[in-house]
Amino acid sequence: MAVVTFVSHDGEKHEASIDEGYSLMQVAKNNAIRASMVTAAERPPAAPAT
Repeated sequence: MAVVTFVSHDGEKHEASIDEGYSLMQVAKNNAIRASMVTAAERPPAAPAT
């Protein structure tokens, strides 16, 4: 499971878990984050392949 950070217009950050198969919009909706208040969504960098 990964974590995505939604950033609002005023810079407030909201973290939410994201499971495989869900879109960012579905995750935002499931976590009561309004799309109109989000300016960006960040994903942590992928782990290097070993």
